[in-house]
Amino acid sequence: MKIFQYLVAIGVRPQLPAYVQHRIRLANIVSLVGIPNGTLFLVYYWLYFPPLVPYLTFSLAVLSSVILLNGLGWNRLARTMLSMIFILLLSFIQGYAVQKGEIPHHGILVYTFAITNIPWLVIDLRERLVMGIAFFINAVVMLNQPFFIDYLETNHSRDLFHDPIFNHVLLFSALIIGGFLLWFLNYRTLLSEKSNALLLEDVSTKNEKLQSQQEVMEKHLRRLQEKQKEEKQRIWHTQTLNRLNRLLQDQYDSPRELYHLYLSELAQRCDIQQALLYLWQEENGISFLNMEGAYAPSQERILHPRIEPGIGLVGQVAQEMKTISLHKLPADYLKINSGLGEASPQSLVVVPALFQDSLQAVAELASLKNLEMHHIELIEEAMAPLAAWIFNQKVYRRTQSLLHTSQQQAEALRAQEEEMRQNLEELEATQEEMRRREEEYRKIIDEMRHAQANAQDLANKASFS
Repeated sequence: MKIFQYLVAIGVRPQLPAYVQHRIRLANIVSLVGIPNGTLFLVYYWLYFPPLVPYLTFSLAVLSSVILLNGLGWNRLARTMLSMIFILLLSFIQGYAVQKGEIPHHGILVYTFAITNIPWLVIDLRERLVMGIAFFINAVVMLNQPFFIDYLETNHSRDLFHDPIFNHVLLFSALIIGGFLLWFLNYRTLLSEKSNALLLEDVSTKNEKLQSQQEVMEKHLRRLQEKQKEEKQRIWHTQTLNRLNRLLQDQYDSPRELYHLYLSELAQRCDIQQALLYLWQEENGISFLNMEGAYAPSQERILHPRIEPGIGLVGQVAQEMKTISLHKLPADYLKINSGLGEASPQSLVVVPALFQDSLQAVAELASLKNLEMHHIELIEEAMAPLAAWIFNQKVYRRTQSLLHTSQQQAEALRAQEEEMRQNLEELEATQEEMRRREEEYRKIIDEMRHAQANAQDLANKASFS
């Protein structure tokens, strides 16, 4: 069986189309089946009708060369020869079997018609040139049967061809060959349909797998694109915050200059057309929001820079200390001015600037486009270092005020100390003068006491005498 499969596969090459590979296998099968059958007929005719032996020998050589030519890669020539050799052989048998002027032998004629199906078996309709040549030669040979009958004569007895058994064998063989060829063609068609069905099922399965793999790849691609987008946004986010932090580290003539640069940088990075900064302030126990920084402010905002807590979105954010973001604002809520006129913003974000849960300012930003979530997150994160800067500025100003007050108080204390020192010096001088006078008075008293004692002594002496 393995040898037969090997012989059937001779000449079948992977680079050939599938239908050509199939026809080469069929040609090899026909040759392998025809060689032993032809050998039996060769022995039969050698015994009973020797004139046909050379033709049978030549036919067997052609059948053997078909397999050889397929192995050499000349499959078209091999299949063309195979499609012609059987009808030629039968035409020679017809010529010897029928004498000149007689009608063709009906058994051989039927057998010849059966053999004419061989080209349809070994040649595909897509091989138009080979099929055309085989069909043309077979038709010419078929139409020229009288030629073979008239010119192939022999003195050998022709009784073999008139034997009823011979006729029955030919008819039976023709039916078997025709039936076999039709069955084989239908069987191969059925196999092809099953193969095609399996192939379609396999292709469908592979398509489903490919579609599933494609969906997985598309999902991975979307994830990769999302990660790339997130990474790009992260880099943009970090670069923007670094840029804003560098602004906070520079020196400015006034805080308003910093506020303007800060809002300007934030507006350019987030595609914002208007940005305002309201600082939380207290005067005489009253708290309010006052606009201290602006980027492209409207005239209305300039004329009304002060906002009370709870009034409007800015006042509401100041009270709740939570971000408010709005889209599709009313046409009359806010106007953005440009050289081309006025336009209503599509997005508005009001963000509190908190430091240690303490409100320092409120930023109001408007854009002509819908701000995305990462823009709002950046704005919220950018408010934290600004709030710390504002708080530090307040602490610095308060410290400067306290330092100035303490310096004034120190100056007053120094003046009081100087005055007290002078008073102390005057007091010490007065005390020194009093001590000096007391010493003088003491000396006078001592002298008076000494004089009185002398006088008493003199008086005593006078009275004693």
